[in-house]
Amino acid sequence: MTSSSTLPTSLAAALDSLKDGDVDGWLDLFAPDGVHEFPWAPEGWVSRLEGHDAMRAYMGGLGDNIVFGHLDDVHVYESGVDTVVQATGHHHRPDGTPRDLHYIWFLTRRDDGKVTRFQDYMNPEELTAL
Repeated sequence: MTSSSTLPTSLAAALDSLKDGDVDGWLDLFAPDGVHEFPWAPEGWVSRLEGHDAMRAYMGGLGDNIVFGHLDDVHVYESGVDTVVQATGHHHRPDGTPRDLHYIWFLTRRDDGKVTRFQDYMNPEELTAL
């Protein structure tokens, strides 16, 4: 297992795409049949997105609640096709209100590097908290 404070290139590029509002750039990270899960999603919230169409619809609507900023306190652990990332995101709402989100991500990739499963341990209620 290797550890680093630098995001894998493909994940960094995908996050830059989100900052630019480019959802398709975010989707480049994923295999077409990839899954993005939110295990800590409250009851009634989206907890699983399967495939690019579902991810595009969900991620495309996030701009109503958050403008992505930068990450710090990044810790990356990689072993084979699995990557674990801990980080704090410094974002803001469209009205400028700061939104700090704490992330723990578990990613599993195919041999070609495309993510097949992205478990996103982030509290989605932090997106809309006042």
